[in-house]
Amino acid sequence: MNHKEGLSGEGGLYYDYIIASNGVFIDAENRLMAARIPVADCEIRGLAPIDTKVSLTYGSIPQRFFNLALDLFLSDTTAEHYVAIVGDAGYHFYIPV
Repeated sequence: MNHKEGLSGEGGLYYDYIIASNGVFIDAENRLMAARIPVADCEIRGLAPIDTKVSLTYGSIPQRFFNLALDLFLSDTTAEHYVAIVGDAGYHFYIPV
């Protein structure tokens, strides 16, 4: 629960539910990102509000990765393609073979 004094309650193994004055949220964090997203929009009296958040450990994903993926997808529109952006000591563009 998000009280005026701060968060209280026991955390979960993979994610936490946070009950705040502006709704119910899921909060999760790993080595690559942290996110807090709303799952139910409601008003709950007696609690403090909380904001949504998404933060990436290595900052914004470079635009050139999007451009590379788009170039690959448009070069052959007759087949499906898979690309991934991997976070391991920075971002890396990955195309499985």
